[in-house]
Amino acid sequence: MALRACPVVLLQRLGTLTILGGSYLGGWKLTHSHAVSALFASSWLVLPWLEILTQIRRISLPIQRKLRRKTSSVSTPELESLDSQIAHAGFEHLEDCGWEEGNESHFYRVYYHPAQRTQAALCLIDQNGFAFWYLSLCSRSSNGASWTTSNYPFPSSLKIQPLCKLQLVRNSPDDFSELFPMLLEKHTEFLRLSKVQTAQLLEVAPDQVQDLLQSDLETQIRHNLESGLLREAGSGEVRYSWRGMFFIWVQTLREFVRPS
Repeated sequence: MALRACPVVLLQRLGTLTILGGSYLGGWKLTHSHAVSALFASSWLVLPWLEILTQIRRISLPIQRKLRRKTSSVSTPELESLDSQIAHAGFEHLEDCGWEEGNESHFYRVYYHPAQRTQAALCLIDQNGFAFWYLSLCSRSSNGASWTTSNYPFPSSLKIQPLCKLQLVRNSPDDFSELFPMLLEKHTEFLRLSKVQTAQLLEVAPDQVQDLLQSDLETQIRHNLESGLLREAGSGEVRYSWRGMFFIWVQTLREFVRPS
């Protein structure tokens, strides 16, 4: 478990192998049966269904997430450092917005770099008392395509729209003050490899950013409704279908066994 909590990805994967191997050896020690030992090891792969059936299947999501101006009550040295890093990279702070639904709260501090035509966001999420943050960088083209680089720490629980390309960066620099510059460098390389030039990117007016962000959220919900991962639950809300819950399970397994 200590290896799984380590920030070095290869050590995290070693932790995964240790858990599976230890479970297998535990089963062998108790029964001297390879079949039972394999069952002990594979139980870790079935365990996510416990949370899926008891918690995730009950989650309701609004189809239309109305973003409003919002102020975060959370202030830590890390978040202040990130705000400073983003400003130092030439991004202008545009606005703070978010949405709340039940015990879930989402806060977005949005920035924009006019010369690079790229939007940045510092995101704070609070789900039933479990809080975390992540950064994202997004560049859009006029035909609706977008390229996003993010250090979102979990596997995606919804499908990404076909025109949206996502790059997840899990490794962090040793020096926390270099986190945003590293993500920006990764995003620039992402655009280069995708053969996207700055002239092809959409210029976004400051008053358009919140509408674009809200449109992204609603478009993803509708795309997953059409894909069958979500189903309408009435009152303008959706829930995960059985297909959607199976998708989450597969995503969890991929994260668990991902080699790097």
